[in-house]
Order: sequence, then structure tokens, then C-alpha cells
Amino acid sequence: MKFPSKFHWHPFSVHFPSVFYPFTVFMLIIFLITKNETYEKITHYSLWAGTVTNLFAIVSGFVDWRKKYRSNLVPIFVQKIALSLLT
Repeated sequence: MKFPSKFHWHPFSVHFPSVFYPFTVFMLIIFLITKNETYEKITHYSLWAGTVTNLFAIVSGFVDWRKKYRSNLVPIFVQKIALSLLT
């Protein structure tokens, strides 16, 4: 499947990982209640999935910032870059 050349990956990649973290907490609670090791494994994998997809969000944001905004360092971008380094 070929995406249009004007497809912006960053908005998609930012919102996709946000599902993994609440899901991780939910699975952890279920594990603590049931003591079923399957839920513990799901917790581990979903946390890793959230982390990896967050890296894609950071990279795509950097690429969009370079291309679309020509690396303009206005305060909002300075804040976003600083916050992305914390994650």
C-alpha cells in the first residue's frame, strides 16, 4: 500500500502510542488481582510497544519540524523538543 506523498506521519504516530500506557496499567491491575502470568507478560509487551512507538513519534516530529517548519525554533517547538527528550 502506497501512501500519498503529503501524508503526515507525526499526528498519527503521536496518538497511536497513547493507547498502550492506559492498557498497560489496566493489564497490571488485572494481573495483581488474578496473579495470572499471562497478564504480566501482556503488561511487559504493551509497555515496550508504547516505548517503541513513542520513538517513532519523536523521529517523525523531528522530520516534520525540519521539512514543514524549516527548523524554526519558536517557543512551542523548543517546549516540544524538550518534552520529547524526557520521554
